[in-house]
Amino acid sequence: MFMLTKEQTKLLPYYFKEKQILSLDGLRAVSIILVIINHVALNYPGSVVKDMGFGSLGVNIFFVISGFLITFLLLKEKMQYGNISLKNFYGRRVLRIIPVAYLFILVLFLLNYRFNLSLGTGTFLRPLFFCENFVDHPTYGPAIHYWSLGVEEQFYLIFPWLLTKGIKIFLRVAIALFFLVPVIVYTNYHLPAGMPWLQMPMNILNSLLGKGMLSILTGCIAAILVFKFPGKFSVKFKYATLIQAGLFMATWFFNQYNWPAGINNIMLSISIAMLLLSVINNRENIVFRILNSRIVRYIGTISYSLYIWQQIFAFQQPWANTGFPGRSIPINLFLLLITAMVSYHGYEKQFLKLKTRFYRVHLQAKAKDNAYAVL
Repeated sequence: MFMLTKEQTKLLPYYFKEKQILSLDGLRAVSIILVIINHVALNYPGSVVKDMGFGSLGVNIFFVISGFLITFLLLKEKMQYGNISLKNFYGRRVLRIIPVAYLFILVLFLLNYRFNLSLGTGTFLRPLFFCENFVDHPTYGPAIHYWSLGVEEQFYLIFPWLLTKGIKIFLRVAIALFFLVPVIVYTNYHLPAGMPWLQMPMNILNSLLGKGMLSILTGCIAAILVFKFPGKFSVKFKYATLIQAGLFMATWFFNQYNWPAGINNIMLSISIAMLLLSVINNRENIVFRILNSRIVRYIGTISYSLYIWQQIFAFQQPWANTGFPGRSIPINLFLLLITAMVSYHGYEKQFLKLKTRFYRVHLQAKAKDNAYAVL
């Protein structure tokens, strides 16, 4: 447990008192654009863009944002109410993720029937139960992007509960995983041929922990630092934009080289977390203004719908051999935007409105002697 005095509480960032953290939607927009660029590049075999790692970079940005936001909100809830309601947390997560995710599976089932795609049962069952990350896909598929949803859902099953047990316990487990996961990843890909009995458990551990879990935990640790050191990340710095540009280049560099045991992904996630803390706290630079411009924020708002639906528009469209719109990338991207907008405004928002049932209304802070228990 660590305590914040009233003076320290006053140093907490502006978004502690507000409903929305500025720049996060902008970062979501950047991440989904990177994913779409990567998948569109697959249409052009000779393109160098498809080998630049934009898709991996975009997903890692999603992961870090997710870990940061979830942890920040849970710590904020703990600070205000004295405890964390896992029931409310899971209620909000279900309403945020399940409706659109399952709608896509239903649409994919109908497309499979309409265009004779010959998709196997596993194509529908794996994303249905969010275990796509347990399969290594040799080829592109219409639902393989659910691997990232699988990583997030499996994170939700363990770590929010762990956070309720105490911040020290959470950090100990997280730090232990930062040492353990690279060993698991390395061992999984370098097992001797004479040890088949170890292959399955190592595959399971690698799928569960080695495909993005550390990126989410990096975001979690960034959120904890905001509470642990109030006021330290709110300093306006005139060289912030230059540092942000440097961090992005470092992120790109680490993403390009497949270092042993996934070390590149760890460095990638740390760079993204540092960038995130910078752009949400420093308002006096052009990066902040771009990320919070109306169009960019809107793209970030519908980014989840864009991510879910882009898989059937960006590459290997089910209708590619039927004429219009065929393989026309501009037309398919336009249709993707329209589909995501309709999905968000006409369907997703109806479920998001229900999330209010899983928020606490009255402040019930448990404070003693002018100190506030966080965890």
